Amino acid sequence: MVPIAEIAQLVERNLAKVEVASPSLVFRSTRQTIITVVCLFFDFSTGMKKLIFAIVMAAALTGCGAKVSEPQKVVVFGDSYSTFEGYIPEGYESWYFEEMPYENDCHCVDSTWWSRVIADKGYELLLNTSYSGATICNVGYNGDDYTARSFSTRVHRDIVSEDGEYLCGGKPDFIFILAGTNDSWAQSPKGELLGKDGWRDADLNYSLPAMSYMLGYLTEKLPDTRIIVIVNTELDETTTAGLVEASRIFGVESLQLKDIDKQWGHPSNAGMRQIAEQLEAIL
Repeated sequence: MVPIAEIAQLVERNLAKVEVASPSLVFRSTRQTIITVVCLFFDFSTGMKKLIFAIVMAAALTGCGAKVSEPQKVVVFGDSYSTFEGYIPEGYESWYFEEMPYENDCHCVDSTWWSRVIADKGYELLLNTSYSGATICNVGYNGDDYTARSFSTRVHRDIVSEDGEYLCGGKPDFIFILAGTNDSWAQSPKGELLGKDGWRDADLNYSLPAMSYMLGYLTEKLPDTRIIVIVNTELDETTTAGLVEASRIFGVESLQLKDIDKQWGHPSNAGMRQIAEQLEAIL
C-alpha cells in the first residue's frame, strides 16, 4: 500500500504542471482541497492512470475549470455614521477613530455597520465616500456653504462622472446611502421633491430637491445598480418622509431603521450591529 504522504507529494507535482496551464485564483485556493480529495478516494490497486484521472476530476469538482465568481461590489455613500479614519477619501472628515475622542465604544473598523455587512455577505468594498457633517443639500449648519462635502457634490465627484465614468474603482453592484441626518440636525432648508427634469443649481440648496437630484443622477448613470437608502431614526418628519418618497419616485429601496443604540448621537458598537442586521435582512 502506498503511503498517503507519498500520494500527496505526487499530487503536488502533477498539480504544479496543471497550475501553469490554469493559474486561476480558484485553482490556487483549492489545491489543498484537491489533494485531500485525491488522497481520500485514490484506489491504490489501479496505479498511476487512476491517480491522474482523480487529479483531473478533483480539480473539476473544486472549480478549477470554472469561471471565477467575483464578489459583488459595494459603494458606501454616507455622513459621519459611515466614516472611519483611514477608510474614507483623503481630506474627508471622520467621526470614528481607533482612539475615539468621544464617549462612543465603536473604535474598530470591523465593528462599523458597513464593514460588518461586507464581511457577512462576502462583498467587496469599492469605495467609502463618507464625510462627517455632510448634508444632502449644499447648505449646512448655521447656513454655511457645504457644497464641498454635500451628497449632491460627491455623487458626481466620487462615484460616477457626468459622462458615465466610474470614479469609485469599478461598477458597483450596490450603493448603500445613509443620508439626511445632518439635513435634519442642521435644519437645512427643505423645499419640495422634484422629478427627473428641470433642474437648477439653486435647487441643490434645499434638502428635498437635492435628494431627488442625487437619486435621479444615480439611477440614470447606474441603472443596474441596487441602491438602498438607509433612513436614520429620530429625524424630523419632513426629512424622513422625503427620503422615503424620493426613493419610491426613483425606484430605489429605502430602509427605515428602528431602535438604534447611540452614544453622542452616533451608533455605538451595539448600534452598528443593529444597522447591519436590519440591512442584511433585506439583502
